[in-house]
Amino acid sequence: GKSEQGHRSTEWTSQSPVTRNSFLAVMDTSVHHLPAMMTRRHALKYGTGLAVATAVTAPGTNSQAVIRARKSTFAEVDSDYPRIVAHRGFSSACPENTLPAFGAAVAMGTDEIELDVWPTMDGELVILHDSSLNRTTNLTGKVKEMSWAEVRKADAGIRQGEVWAGIPIPRLEEVWEALSGLCVFNVHVKDLGPDALVIKKIRQLAEKFGIVDQVYLAIEAEHSDTVIQIAPDLHRCCLTGNLGWNLVDTAIKQKFHRVQFFNKYCDEEHIRKAHEHGILCNLFFADEVEIAERFYGMGIDALLTNSLAQILPVRDRLRANAK
Repeated sequence: GKSEQGHRSTEWTSQSPVTRNSFLAVMDTSVHHLPAMMTRRHALKYGTGLAVATAVTAPGTNSQAVIRARKSTFAEVDSDYPRIVAHRGFSSACPENTLPAFGAAVAMGTDEIELDVWPTMDGELVILHDSSLNRTTNLTGKVKEMSWAEVRKADAGIRQGEVWAGIPIPRLEEVWEALSGLCVFNVHVKDLGPDALVIKKIRQLAEKFGIVDQVYLAIEAEHSDTVIQIAPDLHRCCLTGNLGWNLVDTAIKQKFHRVQFFNKYCDEEHIRKAHEHGILCNLFFADEVEIAERFYGMGIDALLTNSLAQILPVRDRLRANAK
């Protein structure tokens, strides 16, 4: 295999001569050769993760044609239910919120990916759960107070071990360049940025990649009117009230398309009420088979999980039984 130095200098860059079609072929093939539970990080990195990390289309490749060809497969409204949502990607096997985590989740068969977006000081949208780099990278600092040039220097893999060293924090544009058309994206917006910059840029990027119907924004209710004004075609998922029992009422009042329940405040009555108003129901979260089965049985439409390999068979059984 390649040396670690060679890995850092070439494999994780956007200049690798890998077309989108060849990336998909490698990803589809590599996943079948990985352990069933996908717990060996070395295997994942040099298999699916490597393919994903080099997935950014080579200069001159017409990736938009591939995106359009795959677009209808994962249309936000029409895909099969129940769904599984890879929380921060395949985060139990890869560094969270990175291209390897997202690509591995797609290779495993996720329906949706949940990711978190923050604006840099100079207006780039980067994928990171926390407001700062402190927990997940080798650097410190608030994303909003840093330029993209500064953020891009952070190592988002090293805290998971040397095998992951050199993995960068991705921009939203890079994620969608690699994976648009292959799954639905649950975009958690925690900060709208100055003059709602984050919403404007998400709308522009969704339009650029032709995935407006494959993206929805998980937001607090106080931001709903702003999103409707700036990006009326993007679906909204209500988070306000999910640490209590007011979530559904809030979503009905503000005409949200989805709600995202917290698992301690979710029951059949509230799921049924949401469904009666045409609102889809997400659940955060279920990492054990028995818990996933229980919530799917209550009527949950899309379940966020950190245990993708364990919960995928539950989804597959339910879909098979529904046919």
